[in-house]
Amino acid sequence: MPDSPSRRGRPVDPAAAAERRRRLCDAAVAVALRDGIAGLTTRAVAEEAGLTAAMVGYEFDSKDGLLLAVLEHIHAGVRDALAHAPLAGARDPATVLEALAGAYWAHVLDTPALQRAQYELTLHALALPGGEAIARAQYRGYVLAVANALEHAAPLPSERLHEVAGTCVALMDGLILQWLATGDTAACARRLALGVRALQHTLHTHEEHLPDDLTP
Repeated sequence: MPDSPSRRGRPVDPAAAAERRRRLCDAAVAVALRDGIAGLTTRAVAEEAGLTAAMVGYEFDSKDGLLLAVLEHIHAGVRDALAHAPLAGARDPATVLEALAGAYWAHVLDTPALQRAQYELTLHALALPGGEAIARAQYRGYVLAVANALEHAAPLPSERLHEVAGTCVALMDGLILQWLATGDTAACARRLALGVRALQHTLHTHEEHLPDDLTP
């Protein structure tokens, strides 16, 4: 790994360093979407960013670092999509869940290459020695994004909140893969609606059995 600028006697410009890292992260995402995770190499990222391979090596000391940069981009897209869900002040968990699922699905339909990349990332990580930590972080991020969005709009008991969020991610995960494989948008949308209704029923059933002081 090359020495940092400060070690060579030149002061580090924080703004320039941040901009370089942003360019490299953007380049890593662009390469992953164009060439797949298998094509995510130091050389490819350097060429995409218009920087040297040494700079890539300095910012990301292994391919794991590149994978994590792509993963953060994927997580940010999910968080942004959920943040723009049309909640309009809704507080009922079932209503909020439907709005969040719709926003998540719209994001999926707008980003097919990104959706393919996320599955490639999971499988690639699981094939690496110790890579299961990246795969766990990937799904932990999805569940946390949904849980946070649901919690802010319609609070639930913590255990229930993460159970619902995890189930929502599992539902979406399967539907995304079906959609990528079949291209049948209408069928997948119907299955999403069916899955959301099942979750809504579970939420209402749970609320009916809560003591008054625990009902969200």
